[in-house]
Amino acid sequence: MLASVASAQRPGVVEAQLDLWADYGSNLPLYPKWQALLQKLKLPVLVIWGDQDKFFTVPGALAYRRDAPQAEVQVIHSGHFATLDSPDEVGRILADFTGRHNLD
Repeated sequence: MLASVASAQRPGVVEAQLDLWADYGSNLPLYPKWQALLQKLKLPVLVIWGDQDKFFTVPGALAYRRDAPQAEVQVIHSGHFATLDSPDEVGRILADFTGRHNLD
């Protein structure tokens, strides 16, 4: 993980990350429902993915296009927690996406 030391030192961040990891297994049974929803809704989809994520590799990001062909996949130099690693870049990508899709 590339998360900055400053971000990781904020109160509660490390605990929240550990809670997410501990509970991840409960997400797996929900994948078919999420995939069906992506196929059905045909909404703008933005996927921001860290190329240094050791758990969820880039092919996982590209797989979103199977269920949502309209998905925009942005792979950035980051780890799993891109909002902590690269907040400015994530913010620019989000602002551009929401502006182009009138979501702002």
